[in-house]
Amino acid sequence: MHAHPAVIMWIETMVERFPGLGEPERFTLPAGLLMLQQLAAGVTRIEVMAGDPDMLFLRDEVKAGRMLGPVMRVGSPIIDGPIPIQSPKMSWLCGDAEGGRKAAQLIAQLGYDFAKPYNNLPAAAYEALMEECEARGIPVVGHVPLAVGVDAAVAAGRQDIAHVAELYHWLDGAERSDESRLKRLAGQIKQSGKCVQLTTAVGGRIELVFYKDKTQADFPDTAFCNPLINKVWDTSTPAMQAVKALPHLKTLADDAERLGYLAARTLHEAGVNLVTGTDAPNSFLADGFSMHEELENLVMHCGFSPFEALKVATVNAAAQHGEAGRAGIVAEGAFADLILLDADPLLDIRATRSLSSVWARGMYLSHGALAEARRRILSAFDAMPVPQ
Repeated sequence: MHAHPAVIMWIETMVERFPGLGEPERFTLPAGLLMLQQLAAGVTRIEVMAGDPDMLFLRDEVKAGRMLGPVMRVGSPIIDGPIPIQSPKMSWLCGDAEGGRKAAQLIAQLGYDFAKPYNNLPAAAYEALMEECEARGIPVVGHVPLAVGVDAAVAAGRQDIAHVAELYHWLDGAERSDESRLKRLAGQIKQSGKCVQLTTAVGGRIELVFYKDKTQADFPDTAFCNPLINKVWDTSTPAMQAVKALPHLKTLADDAERLGYLAARTLHEAGVNLVTGTDAPNSFLADGFSMHEELENLVMHCGFSPFEALKVATVNAAAQHGEAGRAGIVAEGAFADLILLDADPLLDIRATRSLSSVWARGMYLSHGALAEARRRILSAFDAMPVPQ
C-alpha cells in the first residue's frame, strides 16, 4: 500500500544521473512484466504513491481485465514546493494557495485517486490543496510538509500519512525519540480515523545504507530490484557520497531503524488504522517481494501477531480502497484475490514467502507460471546495460 512501480517516468529520473547512458527504455521492464512482478511476489493490491499517466493507463487496463496485475489506486504526482526534493518529472510545483487549488483541480480532471503532498510544499499551498480536496471529495495521502509540521497536521486530522517515519523524521534531540509524544500523536490519529502506511521496511534504510555500510548484498530479494535503481543507491558512487555529506542527512538517519519499529508498535497499541507498505523501489527494496520483509518486521520487531500483520495487509488494505467486505477476505461472493502458501504464516510469518499459486480477480497463476514470471523478470534485468 505504498509502492512506486518503475515505469519509464521513474527510470528517466535515474538515467539523468548517468550522462550518456542512453534511452530510458533500455532500463524499463515492459508493462506486463512490471505488473506481473507484484503478483509473482504474492501482492494483489498496491497504492501507487507518485502517479503519472502511464500508471493511470495500467490501473484502468487491469481494472478492465485487459492486463494481469494488482488492483491499484493511483495517487497524483508529488505535490511539492517551488524547490522540489524529487525530480520535476514526477512533481507538480506549487508556490502559493492558487497552486494548491490548481493541483486539486488537476487531480479531479485527470482522474487520479488521491493527492500526495510532499515535504517542501508551502503552508498556504497545503491549506488550499486540503480545502479544495475536501470540497471535491478527494482523499489526501502523503508526507507532512515541513512548513506545516506533523503535530499540526495530525491535530487537524485531514490527511492519511504515507510513512510511520513522518512522526519523527525531521526532528532531532530529545523530541525525536520522545515516547510520550508518539503516544499522544497515536491517540490523535486514532481519534481522527485517519490511516498510516507503515513502511517499516524503508524506515531505517538511510541509517543502514549510509552509516552502517550496508550494501545491496545485505538485503533480501535485491535480484528483483531494477539494477539501474540499485546502482543509484550504491553509496560508493560520487553522487551518493555527495548526498551523504548533506548536513541534514545524519539527523534523518539518527536511530531511524529503532524509532520506526517503536512508532509502528505505538500506533498498533493505540488501535490506529494501519496498512502495510514498503516504498519500493527505494533503498534496495524490490517491487512486490519487499512486502514479505515488511510483514516480518511487524511480527519480529513491532509487536504484531502474525494474524494481526496479515489482517493489516489484507482486510485493512481492501477497506482503504473502498472494498471492505468484498476483498481482503476469503468468503463466497468476494473478489478472488488469493494466494496459496505451502506453509502456515500463523505459525511463522516468513511462510508468506512459500508461494504456491496466486489468483488475481479470479485469474489463476500456477506455481509454474509464477516461476516462469520470475525467470523472465530476472532475464530482463540481466540484459539491462547498467554502468559499472
